[in-house]
This record gives sequence, C-alpha cells and structure tokens, in this order.
Amino acid sequence: VARFVVARADDHVIFTRNTTDALRLLANALPRRTQVFTWDSAHHAAQFAWAGRSIHRLPIPASTQDALDLLTQALESSTAESKLVVITGACNVTGEVWPVAELASIATEFGARTVLDAAQLAPHHPVDIDELGVDYVALSGHKTYAPYGAGALVGAGVDDDEVVVDDDEMVEDDEEKGPGEAVKAVLSTNPR
Repeated sequence: VARFVVARADDHVIFTRNTTDALRLLANALPRRTQVFTWDSAHHAAQFAWAGRSIHRLPIPASTQDALDLLTQALESSTAESKLVVITGACNVTGEVWPVAELASIATEFGARTVLDAAQLAPHHPVDIDELGVDYVALSGHKTYAPYGAGALVGAGVDDDEVVVDDDEMVEDDEEKGPGEAVKAVLSTNPR
C-alpha cells in the first residue's frame, strides 16, 4: 500500500475496512476544534465522517478554476487554528477528476491539512502522496482489485496532545490497551 501511493518514509499505513472507515479514523484523530472544508459534490463518506466538527461545505464548482477560487475564499475567511481540506480525487457520479495538487497547494498556503479521498481515483490514476502534496490518502481495496473489506489511511502522524480516538468507533479491540489505543499510538508519532 505504501508503494502504491508512493508514501513518504515517515508516513504510516493503517489498514481499515474501506474509505469511510479511514476517513472516520482520521476524523477521530484530529483535534475537535478542526474546521473541515468539503464540497457538496463529494461522496457521502467524505462529507459525513466529520461529526462534531465545524464543517464548511463548498458549493459544487462550475469549473476547475471555480473550485480553486471557492477554496481560497473559504480558507481566507476561516479563523480556525486547525483546518482540514477534504479533496475528492475523482467523482463517482460524473467521473470528473479534481485538481488535487492545486487544491492541496492552496490548503497548505493557508496552513490546512489535506486528505485525499482516493477511492475513485486510485483505480484509474497514479496516486503519489508527495507529488500531490496531500497529508493523508484514504482508499478502499475493493476499488483497486483487492479483497472487499480492505482499505487504508496513509499519511503523517498528528501531535500526541491532539489525538482523540473514540473507543466506540474502533472495530478491533486490543485486550491489553483497550480499543483504539494502538491506532492512537501510531497516529501520535512523526507529526508533520
């Protein structure tokens, strides 16, 4: 998986059930005060994983330039200290491929983290996490001809004091440490 998305040396690969699980895991690992930016055209998994967060939903853009302008305007007006931009790599309804690198560059300019929902993109286009400039990539295995029920979250860790893992959301239970502790330990190393 790390080779498939050309992960950086300090990135982590966490296996999940699918893209939705990966995005929920990331949602639980980011600070509660994180403001999330997503588009109305994004897949439900990319829109609704962020319960309890301030969500800024951007309208469906009329063009690539419109998407870039909408994101710039939204980030310019945000006063949140912690921001996450959710980028859909490709739309599963229209087939439209989004300008991931350009959107990630704008997000970085405003100090926002980025996550790429690569569920529809990864089967058809190369995904290079560093070249695209995103912090995290979420994908489903069954979309890339792997077994159903396999997915991954790939990316940098977050600061230990920011990690909030809701044990009720975790699928696996670590009997010694409790559910979620293994994920918290992985995500709390090597912050970017």
